[in-house]
Amino acid sequence: MTSVAQEQGVVETRSGSHALAEFLARFRELGIVLALVIVVGATTIDNHLFLSAANVQQILAGSAIIALLAIGETIVIITRNVDLSIGSVLGISAYATGVLYVHHPNVSLAVVFAVALAIGAVCGAVNGLIVTVGRVPSLVLNGTWCRGDRFLHEVFRNWMWSAEKADSIRDFLVTVNLWCFSPRIWNEGTMDEWIAAAEASPYAQSVDAFCRSTLALIAHDTADRVAGISAPTLITVGDLDLVLPPRFSQELVERIPNARLVVIPDVGHQPFQEVPADYNVLLADFWQSVG
Repeated sequence: MTSVAQEQGVVETRSGSHALAEFLARFRELGIVLALVIVVGATTIDNHLFLSAANVQQILAGSAIIALLAIGETIVIITRNVDLSIGSVLGISAYATGVLYVHHPNVSLAVVFAVALAIGAVCGAVNGLIVTVGRVPSLVLNGTWCRGDRFLHEVFRNWMWSAEKADSIRDFLVTVNLWCFSPRIWNEGTMDEWIAAAEASPYAQSVDAFCRSTLALIAHDTADRVAGISAPTLITVGDLDLVLPPRFSQELVERIPNARLVVIPDVGHQPFQEVPADYNVLLADFWQSVG
């Protein structure tokens, strides 16, 4: 009897452990939640105002936009498509509502919501028609890479050093854009116009933000995942692209099933900016071929 009771106790213990393991497995995001709790706790200890009502309200308001966008983007990903327009649609909606408030400061909040939703609905409908009616669930990759090498990483680190040490925005942009644009853009004076416009912009990126973005570029490695892309894929690259030359695009073509590669002559990293008309024709031909 004693041995039977002991065995039953062991079985119950194992069952309890198994149930606990199943419970934890159902919550795969538990690690993220615990990390957030730790971060919030540590930040609150360092700054007691972190959990104040005003700050919590700002955090929730800021994250609400990201959460709403993530819900919509999740549906796109589930259908095995890619939508890069979500940021621009949000920007257009925000700009339109801002202009509405400037010219009509007493406008009803309901009207503002209606305008923003209408803009998002129209843009979404256009994208949906392109995919469903035009049957264009395609992906266009320009001058990109799936895994960097030592040379590319050192170029990025040089950019970070330039951002920290440059005496002006112009000096920094010259350093970076020498890698990105063809000699024609420089020799014809087009680059001077672009740099002047960048200097005049009131929305300059901070050095810290640029460096963190560049560190993300260095860490980027999707070589083992791009083979899962099933959408028709066009890969374009300028033959004068110094920062991401055609060898990176060639590697992508070899890894993505049925991908196409077009090397565009006499342009650098951004052919859509150097030869926009020709680039639009190239995209139109591609979309028509997969429609």
